[in-house]
Amino acid sequence: MHRMSKHGRRSMTVTAGPKIRQGEGFAIDVSVMGSGGELGVGIDLSKARVPDRRYAADVCALARVHGTVKMMFGQERVDGQGWRSLLVIEMSESSASQLVESMSEMKNPTLDEIAQAASLNAEELSAKASEPGHPNQAIALSANLALVAVSANEACIDFYHASPFAMGVARVARKLAVDPVVRVDLRSTLLLGLLISLRGLDLPRVPRMKLGVD
Repeated sequence: MHRMSKHGRRSMTVTAGPKIRQGEGFAIDVSVMGSGGELGVGIDLSKARVPDRRYAADVCALARVHGTVKMMFGQERVDGQGWRSLLVIEMSESSASQLVESMSEMKNPTLDEIAQAASLNAEELSAKASEPGHPNQAIALSANLALVAVSANEACIDFYHASPFAMGVARVARKLAVDPVVRVDLRSTLLLGLLISLRGLDLPRVPRMKLGVD
C-alpha cells in the first residue's frame, strides 16, 4: 500500500494479512490450540499432497549441529566404496522431537507391533555420511513436518515444510499451507534404526504438535 507523505514523497507500508500467500503450499485444515504467543496445532498430514520428489535410501546417518538435526540419507555404491548420492534433510531440534513423538505414538498397529510381527531388527546407522565425489549428487532440503508409513519390510517418510509465514497465518485462517518436500523410501529396519538414533539424541521436549491422522 502506497501513501503520500506531507513532503510529497511516497512511503510504503508493508502489512501481512491473515491469508495464505500464493505459492506457500497446499492448504490443509488444522485445529488451533493455545493463546497469546503459544500456538499449538493439530494437523492431519494424510490430507496433504504427496511429494513429487522421490529418493530411495539404503543407508542413513545422523548429525546434530547448531540446533539442527541432519538426517542424511544415501545410496551406497554397488562396490560398497562410499555413497553414490546424498540427501540431507535438515530439521530443527523441536521439529525432530515432534517427529520422534509422532512415530512413537503410531497405533493400530504400533511400530513395535509391526517390528515384532515381521521379525524386524533395527539397523545401526552409518557412523558418518560419505560425501559423493560429484557435488551434483548431494542435496540439502529443509523440513519441519513428516508423515511415516510402514508395511512389513518397506517404509517411507513424506517430508513437508511449513514456513513461518504459514504458521503465523494458521491461527486465524485455521488452515496451514504445507509444501511437499520429498518422499524417502527405505527399509523398515533402517527406519527403526533412525528412530532409535533420534531418541538417543535426547532432544528437548517441546509443546505438543499433533501430527498424522486426527
